[in-house]
Amino acid sequence: MTERVVSGQEAERGVNVIAAYSEAMAEHYSRLPVPLCHFVPMDLEFDDSESGGGDCWFECRHCGHTKDVIYAKKTSLGAPQDGGSAAALF
Repeated sequence: MTERVVSGQEAERGVNVIAAYSEAMAEHYSRLPVPLCHFVPMDLEFDDSESGGGDCWFECRHCGHTKDVIYAKKTSLGAPQDGGSAAALF
């Protein structure tokens, strides 16, 4: 098996694809209502384990209280405020 050499243009294209994906995901998550705990918007956390299925949830930075993203979507708890949108967490 021979290794393929990646050109500078291909590497740049790959970086641009990843940046566009990250921007699209930040836009997607910025539309989520952010629940409040201790009068502060909760942080959006992601499962980064190898076996994780890409799960995400909101977690309070003060007490560790969590809420599923699905639950947060169904409720109107804590509409995004200045600094409280999920996009600000990226």
